[in-house]
Amino acid sequence: MKNNKKNNLVERQRYQTLLKRNRKISQVNIFIIGSALVAHYAGYENIASPLLWLGIILLIYTIGSNLLIRHKIKKMR
Repeated sequence: MKNNKKNNLVERQRYQTLLKRNRKISQVNIFIIGSALVAHYAGYENIASPLLWLGIILLIYTIGSNLLIRHKIKKMR
């Protein structure tokens, strides 16, 4: 029983570190999307379009991984 509890604790800590990493990625993503919008309004569509797509891809990745991590944490309880 102790070994199982220790494994659950280690897994929960690992998932918590992944959530913290995703928060940092989200902050970078906000900067990327913001700079893409500024570049678009400034008339630099050739720079803005790839940045905007990068921001969208990062947004989908972070939302998906956050949902999976939170589901696994709830299942552990």
